[in-house]
Amino acid sequence: GITHILSMVEVGGFDSTQFGIVRKEVAIDDVESENLLIHLEDCLEFIDNAIVVCKGVVLVHCRMGLSRSVSVIVAHLMRSEGLSFAKGLAEVEKVSPTAVNHGFRKQL
Repeated sequence: GITHILSMVEVGGFDSTQFGIVRKEVAIDDVESENLLIHLEDCLEFIDNAIVVCKGVVLVHCRMGLSRSVSVIVAHLMRSEGLSFAKGLAEVEKVSPTAVNHGFRKQL
């Protein structure tokens, strides 16, 4: 099951520890002017640690599941698999709809 949750939206008030889940919350807005890059390294380290060190399963989510979370997952694929943005996005689109905002696209 899920061992780690990366919330790309401010959730607050949810205690995942009672379920044995490690959680990271990143308060970022889904607007073109938002700086995704200042959060990206911490997010990717969280994902890498969960998968590589803890042998866990990570759920990455945001409010709609279309832009912020997709951007982080694509960035992870770009770094871990050496994919371009377009190929990483295509991989995600095989399993889920996407609508990455233009600002995040430019940053990645």
